[in-house]
Amino acid sequence: MSSGSLISAGKSSRYRVCAKATKKREEKIHAPNSELDTGIRQVKIVILGASQVGKTSIIRQFVQNTFAEEYIPTRATEVYRPSCMINDHLYHVKMVDCPQINSFPEDSIEEWSEFRPGKGVRNANAYIMVFDRSSEDSFNYLRTLREQMLDCENDHDAPLWVVCNKCDKAEKDSNKNGGLSKREIANIVKKQWKSPYLECSAKNNWHIVLLFKEVVRSIDLIEYGHKATLMQNALRRKKCVIM
Repeated sequence: MSSGSLISAGKSSRYRVCAKATKKREEKIHAPNSELDTGIRQVKIVILGASQVGKTSIIRQFVQNTFAEEYIPTRATEVYRPSCMINDHLYHVKMVDCPQINSFPEDSIEEWSEFRPGKGVRNANAYIMVFDRSSEDSFNYLRTLREQMLDCENDHDAPLWVVCNKCDKAEKDSNKNGGLSKREIANIVKKQWKSPYLECSAKNNWHIVLLFKEVVRSIDLIEYGHKATLMQNALRRKKCVIM
C-alpha cells in the first residue's frame, strides 16, 4: 500500500472516531434520563394555622404577588404548584393550603376521612405553622397542633417553621388582647420548641419570599447535606430563583 493510501486510511479512521464521539455526545444531550431530568425534586409543603391568620394570603402573595383585603374563608384544602431553584437544585413544590383542623390526623385512614377537613397534610417535606400577631389564641392553637404532630412518627424529620403574620399592624394593636409578648413567643419557639421562627406581613409582602426560600433551603439541607443558612444572613443575595 502506498504512503498516500496509508494517509488517506488514517484520516478516514480519525473521521469515523470523531463521528462516533459526536454521536455519543448528541445521545447524551437528548437522553430522556439526563442529569437535568433526574435532578428535579418534587416536595410538599403544608401550611397550617387557625382561621383568619392569613395562610392563603401568604401563599398567594408568594405565588401570584397579590393580596385581597376582603377575607374569604378557606373551606377546603387548596393546592398551589410553584417551582424554585435552591443551590442549583430545581424544586417543584406542592403547596397545601389547609383550613383550620380540629386535630392533626394520626394515620392515613383518619386523614382521608370523608367528613374531615385537611386532607393531604401528613408526610410533608416541611410544615409552615402560621399565627396572627394580634391573637394569642391563634398561637395557642399551634401549641396544641404541634404536640399532636410530634406524636406522629412519620413527620418527625420534617422541618416545622413557625410564622408570625400581620406584622404590619402597630405594636399597640398587636398587644390589645394582652397575653404573651412578641419576644416571649419568639423565645418559646426558638428555645423550647427548637423551631425556626420568622415574622412576616402578607399585606406588605414583607419576608414572604424569604420565608419560602428558607423553607425550601431547609429541605435542600436534608436532601443534600449543605451547610445551613443562618436566618440573620438570609437577606443576602443567594442563588434562589422563583419560577
